[in-house]
Amino acid sequence: MLGKRTLLQREPALRTHGLKGAARYFDAQCDDARLVVATARSARAAGAAIRTWTAVTAFLREGGHVTGVVARDVETGAEAELRAAVVVNATGPWADDLRRLEAGGAVTPMLRRTKGAHVVVPRARIGHTDAITFLSPVDGRVMFVLPWGEQSLIGTTDTDATEAPDEVAASPTTCATCCARRTASFRRPGSRRTT
Repeated sequence: MLGKRTLLQREPALRTHGLKGAARYFDAQCDDARLVVATARSARAAGAAIRTWTAVTAFLREGGHVTGVVARDVETGAEAELRAAVVVNATGPWADDLRRLEAGGAVTPMLRRTKGAHVVVPRARIGHTDAITFLSPVDGRVMFVLPWGEQSLIGTTDTDATEAPDEVAASPTTCATCCARRTASFRRPGSRRTT
């Protein structure tokens, strides 16, 4: 635990109003694209067939059980039947879409789609050293400011998403909200020009 004085020695860019102290913790950052590639390589080494840019268009069934899928290469349009002992729906925010395809119609959604927008600004604009998680003085929501090389990642604005997962984008209002929360917590002013 860090008292207010120690915290401000470590993070002098924080505003002091209402500040009582902090808990220091350690977290990890991950290059998610490299993680996916490493996982795919390991799966291939274990005998898996890897497909990218592939959309499931139908399910294959035998004896009432799903035994594979019909998949379309979205770049070439070529379709292929892919059979497997086990078919897993690991499609993240598209999971209910795939469930509808498998059921042949409407299904009760299992997911409540949300989007968490993050804003990237030059780290010098904020002046922090470590990752900081806190309650925003603007609206009481949990947010964070993370160092990301020479940049800072500010987030998140978790809101309901009605658009398709591949069409999600941060709106100007969302960006402004992230910046307002950050400005309320740090001494250095924000700028839309550097966002």
